[in-house]
Amino acid sequence: MIIQEGTTIKAQKNRNAYIAVAQGGKLFVYGRENNPVTITSNAENPQPGDWGGILLFGKAPINSGIVDRSDLLDYFYGGDEADDSSGFIRYLRIAYTGASYNEDLRFNGMTLYGIGESTALDYIQVSNSLGNGFRIVGGSVEPERILSVNTELSGVVLSDGWQGSGTSWYIANSNKASLEIFNNKLNTMAEPITSG
Repeated sequence: MIIQEGTTIKAQKNRNAYIAVAQGGKLFVYGRENNPVTITSNAENPQPGDWGGILLFGKAPINSGIVDRSDLLDYFYGGDEADDSSGFIRYLRIAYTGASYNEDLRFNGMTLYGIGESTALDYIQVSNSLGNGFRIVGGSVEPERILSVNTELSGVVLSDGWQGSGTSWYIANSNKASLEIFNNKLNTMAEPITSG
């Protein structure tokens, strides 16, 4: 999927709308500083939770098995390709995400499952989410210049053996935590250990 600079996508409220890119797929977002891409709600008065969010599923290592199935949407993710690429995303604004998935889970602004280090993520903003801003589940992706503002849950969640690094992360007004880090909820010593 390719999204050109200046594009605005408006998701329908209360229609289980989300963008998901399965293993092997790629998302290319070519925003620019003065002409970003925006994905938001189509509601006249948008509210947090109007739509789901963006989810990418890659082939990089995780610590819940060689591969696993996601809690959101039940997609396969994980593998042994640390340098896997799920695309290129630059200058993207995501707003009013966090719709309910089931009684226990909400979507996040951006959720990254087993995403490899060759995936380029730079200048991405999530605002007004009922979920987390960014959730990174395993993988080795290295997001740069990300912004999470006004989230009901955490600004950034790192888990399940993430082995990447981050540069210039800004998090504000998260009701749960700015940064939440854990290894594996079922096995706290599972390897690789979440680190960055």
